[in-house]
Parts: sequence; structure tokens; C-alpha cells
Amino acid sequence: MATYVRDMQCADGYERADFGSLINGADGVAAKTAAYTIPDILDTAKAFSNEGSSGSVTFTLPAPKAGAYFTFFKIEPNNDLVLQAPAGVSIAGGSAAGAYQNATDETSNGEASLVLVGRSATAWAVFSEKGTWAAV
Repeated sequence: MATYVRDMQCADGYERADFGSLINGADGVAAKTAAYTIPDILDTAKAFSNEGSSGSVTFTLPAPKAGAYFTFFKIEPNNDLVLQAPAGVSIAGGSAAGAYQNATDETSNGEASLVLVGRSATAWAVFSEKGTWAAV
């Protein structure tokens, strides 16, 4: 697997080199099988999945910061993957403290995925998505 290097602007205001952490990083994609709260915006650039879950998995997001981002993969095609915004924060222009989810059986489409990027202190924007996602 090829390794790449790029500069990334981190949520704490520092610029760092990223040596392909989402592809070759020691942590890789963090699989969660139950509800999980992302503890800190400084965890930016991490990837999460619902791999191994037996039901719906809700990820509660931290308050956004411009440029911070997270990637989510729906590995278990029949289990909902839900992203929950904190109070006063919207996802993809939806209502504040709303949720964004993939509740579709993605078996025929393969894995669903989504990249969220912080636009401001009160808004997460969808940078890219694969599969059927919607505000709820």
C-alpha cells in the first residue's frame, strides 16, 4: 500500500504532516459496536465505522471547528449509522442538534461512507458521501 504525505491544518491551529494516517495509520478505522461520543475536536481526521455491530450505532459529534473533519464508514449494511450533533449545532444545514443518518440497507451498494467537515462553531458540512444519507 502506498504511503503519501500531505500537510493538514489541525483543529488546534497547528499545521502537521499527515503520513497517510487513514490508510496506513496504527489506529486505522475505529470500529464501534454501540453508541459512542467522540470526546474531543482534537480527534479530528479520525475514521470510525459500525463494523461488528448488531444494531444501530450513534456517533455523538463534538462541537465543530472550521477545518476539522471526521470520516464514517457503514460496514454493516443492515445496521443504521447515525451522527448526532450537539445542542446548537447543525449537520448539512439541518436543524440544530439534529441528526444525519444512513438507515438504508446498503447490501447491494457496498459500504456507505461520509466525510464531515467543520464549517464554523455551529455547523458541520458534508464533504462527500456514498450511499443514502438524510437529515432526521
